Amino acid sequence: TLNPDHPLIHHNLGELYPGQGRFGNAIEHLERSVERAGEPSTHYLAMLGCAFARGNQRSKALAILSDLTARSNRGLGSGFDLASLHAALGDLPSAMASLERGYEQRDLWLAELNGWPWFDGLIREPRFQALLRRMDFPAASNRSRTGWGMTNGTAAALIIRDLDILTELAKLGLVKVAISITSMDHKLSRKMEPRASSPARR
Repeated sequence: TLNPDHPLIHHNLGELYPGQGRFGNAIEHLERSVERAGEPSTHYLAMLGCAFARGNQRSKALAILSDLTARSNRGLGSGFDLASLHAALGDLPSAMASLERGYEQRDLWLAELNGWPWFDGLIREPRFQALLRRMDFPAASNRSRTGWGMTNGTAAALIIRDLDILTELAKLGLVKVAISITSMDHKLSRKMEPRASSPARR
């Protein structure tokens, strides 16, 4: 049964609302995601900071930035997350520097770089375009015309049902699909994931 109060549910809702300009709703859900996570990830904190920044609560956003910067200095956290918060605060040079540092550190979040509108302010920045080329992404201008990208992690072969849509998004660098396989042993897989597609189908 889906738990509507799960931290990830609140987090995902909180990430959607800013695209509609509903920063109050975003803050409400992102605060709940942080509270209910117990030990929230730097990504949860960064997205809350972004909502604070865009929702005219700059002092709270700066407090989170200070926390994340301290973690980054200890080798913790994500350049992508720091860049998101810098961009939300209007500090585009620092956002660009964090993205470049994330690239050097092989930050996994950068795989979604071309699907997030947080960085639209950097589209005309030559360093940003150079970073996209290094990652073999299309030009960022495609993202601004198309809108949000997506990441889909699934254990279901039903993903092929949407192959036509995913293919078009992939041409623009706007989608990443990950298929999990817990075991190639069919019997073990049935016990672990009784409702998922078989390993062979995946």
